[in-house]
Amino acid sequence: MPQRRTVGLRIPDHPVPQLLVRELGNPIISTTACRDGEAPLNDPEEIELAFRGCVDAVLDGGILPPERISSVISLLDSQPEVLREGIGDCSFFRE
Repeated sequence: MPQRRTVGLRIPDHPVPQLLVRELGNPIISTTACRDGEAPLNDPEEIELAFRGCVDAVLDGGILPPERISSVISLLDSQPEVLREGIGDCSFFRE
């Protein structure tokens, strides 16, 4: 995916980030754990190996099933664009 000068919002239904946000009282800045052109990683051990030396910590919240990867939809233009289809229902943006 090309570098973008935009911000995306993610609203997780996983208890670990929900608890972190609640305890911190602030949103979390994060990114999808993947290398350019590769599928997102979903196993904390694989993430640790892939990004060793590049991140300060990897929080092990368990393996995220591949079907739980989030959808990414761009709303920059007048016509929404599905950039990545995941768990979120994208049918509304294809009408």
